[in-house]
Amino acid sequence: MRVHCIALIFSFLIGIFIVSCGDSDKTVLVSKKDPLNNSSSQLMSHELRKGSQVLDPIDGPPPHKRFLVAFKGYLSSSEQRLYIASSRAELGAAQAVGGSQLQFLEMAPMNETNYLLVLTEENKKKSIGRLNVQTNFLYNFLSDMGDVFDLQLSNASQFGFLKREPDGSQALNVFFVDSKETRKKNFSPNESITYQFAPHSDFLIYTKTENNRSSIFKMKLEKESFGESELILEKEGVRFSHVVINNDENKIYFVEKSESLSKLKILDLASQEEVSIFETENIYEPALSPNDQYLTFWSESSEGQKLLLYEFLSKNLEVITVLSVPSKTHNPSYYHNRTHPVWTPDSREIIFSSFNRWYGQIRKYDLVTKTIHVLTDNTFVDFHAPIILGEENP
Repeated sequence: MRVHCIALIFSFLIGIFIVSCGDSDKTVLVSKKDPLNNSSSQLMSHELRKGSQVLDPIDGPPPHKRFLVAFKGYLSSSEQRLYIASSRAELGAAQAVGGSQLQFLEMAPMNETNYLLVLTEENKKKSIGRLNVQTNFLYNFLSDMGDVFDLQLSNASQFGFLKREPDGSQALNVFFVDSKETRKKNFSPNESITYQFAPHSDFLIYTKTENNRSSIFKMKLEKESFGESELILEKEGVRFSHVVINNDENKIYFVEKSESLSKLKILDLASQEEVSIFETENIYEPALSPNDQYLTFWSESSEGQKLLLYEFLSKNLEVITVLSVPSKTHNPSYYHNRTHPVWTPDSREIIFSSFNRWYGQIRKYDLVTKTIHVLTDNTFVDFHAPIILGEENP
């Protein structure tokens, strides 16, 4: 009888211990090979190579969303592939798509997650088409395009590109998908052009630099009035570039570069009031967050390349990370347009590429946790130039 009572008491104590443990936080170890299935978990360390601790916080930031990321990869000087990966991917999870016979030169996201607008080259002939990254089916809108570059999507029914004509001049082209028509605006050989579509409306902003004068124009996209432009800013002795339009379409951000410094400026489209935000040695590829609260860009100096973040509310400019450092074999032209920082649609993360002496990696920076995670880890592929396709299907 005494032994029976002791057994009952011992069983009761074990039950209390199990219940108390069930109320505590869970701790799960995730290795490189084991997928993380709990979407509410938060990554606490960016060293996924060695395994990370994952917690289910009671209070804290909202759970991460999963986005599909596309990027380019150089296997050799003669082979360039297209890759995709999840923004929640662990090291080495990139998947090659699109076929090995094509050179993927430029990409732009379309409205549907599984589709990409791509500028490709095959047998030294360039084409622009729509690629389904699930089926690898490529439908070409335009073929044998000549010397085209700077591909951008306005919306699902139109996209733009620049083209160098045989006489050395540039033409700004817009292709209307529904009617399969191309409209263009020609510029003289000594004019340099950059452009950016408005997020929602049928207009674009372009910059024009000629000799020692730079200008910013607003141009209509309607077929009937295509090319009609309004001059909104003009200056001597500086160069305008990298136009970004905010979501309300009432302000533009642009880079004004002089001989020694680059300045980031805001121009109010209604009042045409110009405000200088900050200045630094170089400003490349500025990207505005979808909520218009942050701007990221990369800069280059004698110390190397750095990724920076500016917060408009606090007016704080900080270095996120060093992208590359100079070496004996440093080739500055090789690094340009490789970083391509882009925001996830929830304005929480920045996806970008960085480069060491041997190969490039796709990384992400989390504004909430202030951590950097590596999405790719392949010493045989040089990954760079990421874009966000959209939110992954559950």
